[in-house]
Amino acid sequence: MEIYSLEDTIRSFFENNVSPSRKECDALASSLLGGNTIVPFKIQGQFSYTVFCPQAVTNICPTEDRSSQQATDAKIVQFCLNNSKLDIHVTQLAKAIHGNISAETDYYGDIGHEAASLGVYLIQMLPGVTYIELGSFSYQMNQEEASKQLRLIEDFASYFAASWLHPQLVTQDQREKTRDTLSHKLSLLASTLPSRFAAVVSHAQKELGELFHHRYPQVLTHGDLSATNILVSPTTGCVTGIIDWAESGVLPFGLALYGLENLLGYMGPEGWSYFEIRDALEQKFWNQFWGCIADANGPPGESTRRTVLITRQVGVLMQYGFEWENGLVERAVTEKDGGSLAYLDALLLSGGRQSTNEEKGNRIFYAPDSVL
Repeated sequence: MEIYSLEDTIRSFFENNVSPSRKECDALASSLLGGNTIVPFKIQGQFSYTVFCPQAVTNICPTEDRSSQQATDAKIVQFCLNNSKLDIHVTQLAKAIHGNISAETDYYGDIGHEAASLGVYLIQMLPGVTYIELGSFSYQMNQEEASKQLRLIEDFASYFAASWLHPQLVTQDQREKTRDTLSHKLSLLASTLPSRFAAVVSHAQKELGELFHHRYPQVLTHGDLSATNILVSPTTGCVTGIIDWAESGVLPFGLALYGLENLLGYMGPEGWSYFEIRDALEQKFWNQFWGCIADANGPPGESTRRTVLITRQVGVLMQYGFEWENGLVERAVTEKDGGSLAYLDALLLSGGRQSTNEEKGNRIFYAPDSVL
């Protein structure tokens, strides 16, 4: 398994993509943060370089342990590639919808030369650590670990419920444009993915229109709801932040539900495994979600729930069915892309373990009977 290297990641970012040097970015960040020492975050995004100042943050040491951080006025500086800049209107909307788990963000212009420049952002530092930093994952959890994971799932469901409860107004032209984009990408996957995925892609193509029914909500959707963009309190398991809103936009609800899968299991050296308490976690998610969005007539009916699960499947295909070449060109994955195919196999076909209710795979449509 490839080992993540912070310095190699940062070096690659500056060598492959941009005109300003790391030294120039650090100098600008230091000036924006009061002239103090600059430290990069342990986990860097593919399309950005992010730093902070340890001295300016209460209860933070240079080892970057942010787990005990309380609400402060501390900021971070993020430098984003031209094709992955933050839309301030999107970050403001995220803040309005999700409150304290979304950071206040200000744009400070560009650094560098023209196409190779970087967008500069001063962003509120949120407490917690990224979910991926919590430590090693294992099939079995002790009571304390299970309790934290259940709390995490509950908060994650509330995050999705907030999106559902704040639908965005979109024109018919916008709906059709989004539908055409998704349809085109599904067609690409139909021609490039191995034949074992043919039935899954065909089903998504057939049902795509359901995502754009006039009664189905179009919502602000995070562009990369991965384990590196979810902040968690190691002490309680609470979600403390959702970060990196680049590539986000208004899309049919549920396209980011692939993020739920990463809280139900993990990818290890031998492939994907769901946690032993996976069923309890997923039931907690759906009970919390449907309960939060229920109105005076109760939660949505079977037809709407079915559309949510279809959208969830399309979201998995969009998230793991495409890769970026040198951070510039998006392409559909092929048989050669083992990492992405491992996720597609696990989340769309095998389900990570034999189902106890004879589902025969296709776990993406799974939801407990008490939920459906």
